Amino acid sequence: QASVQYVNEKLIPSLLKNLEDGHTYNDALKALVTQGTMLIHYIREHFDQFSSHLKEEAVKLLKFIKEEKSLNFLEQILEQKERRIFHETLSSLKHLGYKALNKKQLKLIKNLLQEEKQNIVTLKRHISSLNSKENKALCDLLNREIELTQERSFLMLTFIYPETSIEKAMKGLSIDDEDIESYATEILIQTLSPEDKKNLIAELLYRPYAEKQKNEEHPNKETLIKILEYAPACYIKAMPSAVIYTIGSMRLASLKEEVSKYESKTDPFIKEMKAWTLTQL
Repeated sequence: QASVQYVNEKLIPSLLKNLEDGHTYNDALKALVTQGTMLIHYIREHFDQFSSHLKEEAVKLLKFIKEEKSLNFLEQILEQKERRIFHETLSSLKHLGYKALNKKQLKLIKNLLQEEKQNIVTLKRHISSLNSKENKALCDLLNREIELTQERSFLMLTFIYPETSIEKAMKGLSIDDEDIESYATEILIQTLSPEDKKNLIAELLYRPYAEKQKNEEHPNKETLIKILEYAPACYIKAMPSAVIYTIGSMRLASLKEEVSKYESKTDPFIKEMKAWTLTQL
């Protein structure tokens, strides 16, 4: 049996590599899940060396291995707050029935909820500073980022509160109907603790795209610099490119230096967008 385990463990790297190929993905996934505890051990040992894509796939894999070790490692990943795999980590924890039962777990989830609240506050401030017809595309993307942040916040709330109530509230708030929205709001108010109502409710109930556009055509350059600095923290990978595109389309030559020196390891369009924008400045 020891020799079989050794052979299986040796196969794990090649099976993980096959997850990158659409033709072999399903077969590789099935084979990896059968490795059980051995797969968890391998992922734990090599996780920091994985590419971003492989980290994402590894986190997805763990939800199929219903063991305490899967939950424990996913919780560790959550503590690292890696933005690019945050949603997948939350989804896998939810799939495994994770609940924040002790003080340490509650503190972790509540701290993460506070961080997401602050992200929404920051995004709202950026949209308010930027919101005009000329900047509609970037504003729409920032509003979408708020939606994604709210979705993750509701997902985390299911770790603390009854899942059915939180999901009903989330679904109701996404429907453009005044009566349904009012009912969903009441569910959320009745479900949350007084502390969480005070700290989170305004951002959870905020409706993206609701702010009216202003008449100003040009935001000040400080606003765009702040958004560009914030962009890597967004769930939307292409947010930096969207900001740089806006700078180019508005021909804000005073920001040429900021565009030239800007780098991103996660935005797949950054090189092309920088090159185009610099020709406009």
